[in-house]
Amino acid sequence: MNEVIKRLSGEPEVYHYPAFAAQGFVTIVSGRGGGVSAPPFHCLNMSDKVGDDPAAVAENRARVMAAAGLGSLYLGRQVHGDGVTVIDAQPPDDPQEADAVIVSVPGVAVGVLTADCVPILVAEPSRGLAAAVHAGRRGAERGITAKTIALMRERFGADPARLTAVIGPCIRACCYHVDPETARNFASCCGAPYADNLDLVGVNLRQLEGSGLARAAILDSGVCVSCRNDLFYSHRADRNTTGRFLSAIALAGA
Repeated sequence: MNEVIKRLSGEPEVYHYPAFAAQGFVTIVSGRGGGVSAPPFHCLNMSDKVGDDPAAVAENRARVMAAAGLGSLYLGRQVHGDGVTVIDAQPPDDPQEADAVIVSVPGVAVGVLTADCVPILVAEPSRGLAAAVHAGRRGAERGITAKTIALMRERFGADPARLTAVIGPCIRACCYHVDPETARNFASCCGAPYADNLDLVGVNLRQLEGSGLARAAILDSGVCVSCRNDLFYSHRADRNTTGRFLSAIALAGA
C-alpha cells in the first residue's frame, strides 16, 4: 500500500482515497474481510452475479455502505463493454447495461465491481461531478475511460484540466500473462507495445492523459490484486471462482 489508498478503521475491511475526501467526495474500496459470505466467496463479496448467497451479498453491501457513511449505491450492469450511464436524478430501480457510471447527485454513490479489471474513479469538484469506470482488457480496447471523460465534457461541461482520477487495485503487468493472439489484439487496439504481459494500467493512464487530465492529477493505488490476493479478490489468483470488490465514489453532502 502507499499514501494514495488508506484503510478505514474497524470492520468491515474498507479502504478510501484521502485525496478525494479533501475535494468533498466519499470513496470506497472494499477488501475481503469483515463480511458474511461463505467460501469460495469469503468473506466480503459485493457481487450478486457470481453464485453467492444473495442475502450474504446484501449484508456485505450494507456493512460497507454503513462504514462509509453512505446510504445509496448504484451499480450498472457490467458487460465488459463501453456503455456509460448518467445518474442526474434518483437512480433507476433496474440497473442499466453499462461499464461506467457518471453521477451529479450528492449522496448517491456510483461504483464498479472488479476482481482483476481496472477500477477508475474520477472527480470534478467545481461541478460536483464524479464517475466510476470498469476498464478491463475489453473495456480498454473499446476506450471506455476516454469515452467516460468525453461524456463528462459533453453532458456537464466538465473541464478535463480540473479532473482528478485514481487507478484502483487491479491486476498488473507483473501477473497478467496472455496468449500471443490476445497480446497482438491488445497492442493493435490500444496502441500499446506488444507484450505477453498486458499493462492495463499503462493503457488506461494514456487514455486519461489523452483526454486532457494532467499527469499529476492521476493517482495510482499501486496495488496488484494478484500479488495482494490476501486483501482483494483476483479472478486469476483465485482460479476463476471468487467474489468481487467494490470501488465507488459519491459527492458528499446529502
